[in-house]
Amino acid sequence: LPVADAEGRPAGIVRAVALVDDLRTAVDGEGPADGPHPAPDGPHRHVACCVGDDDGAAARTVALGASLRALGPGRMSVVHAVATPAAPAGGARARVAALAGPAGADPVLLTGEPAVAIAAWARSAGVDLLVVAPRRGPVAGAVLGSVSRRLAHGAPCSVLLAR
Repeated sequence: LPVADAEGRPAGIVRAVALVDDLRTAVDGEGPADGPHPAPDGPHRHVACCVGDDDGAAARTVALGASLRALGPGRMSVVHAVATPAAPAGGARARVAALAGPAGADPVLLTGEPAVAIAAWARSAGVDLLVVAPRRGPVAGAVLGSVSRRLAHGAPCSVLLAR
C-alpha cells in the first residue's frame, strides 16, 4: 500500500478528501459553499478534530488528527460544540482540554447548532482539514451522523471521516 502519492501527499487521504470536496454544498442552504478547497502542496496547515460525546470516537479522531499533523508544520485544534449556552459547558471544556493537551492541540469549545458553529469557526480560523467521526447505527443516522453529514457537505474546507 503506497504511503504517499507522487507529490508526497498521503495517498488515500488526499483522494478521499477531494471526493468530499466535490460533493460539498452549503450547510442548511445558506448559499453556495466557497468552491472546491484546493489540495495542499504539502501536509495540512491547520487540522481540526471535531469531537462529540463518544469518548472512544473522540480519542480515535484526535489520534488520527495528530498523525496527520505530524506530517509537517502547522497547528491542530480539538473542537467540540454544545447546542446551547445552557448546556453543561464546564465539563465539556475540561474534556476538550484533556483531549487536546496530550496532542499539543488548541482546545476549542463552541456554542450553537454544532454543524453551523463548527463550519463558521473553521472558516474564521483558517482550518484546511476537519477530522470527524460519524455516529454509527441506524438510530444515530442512516449513513453518517447528522453533524458529520452536514460538515461533509457544507464545511468550508476538506473533511476526513474517521471510522
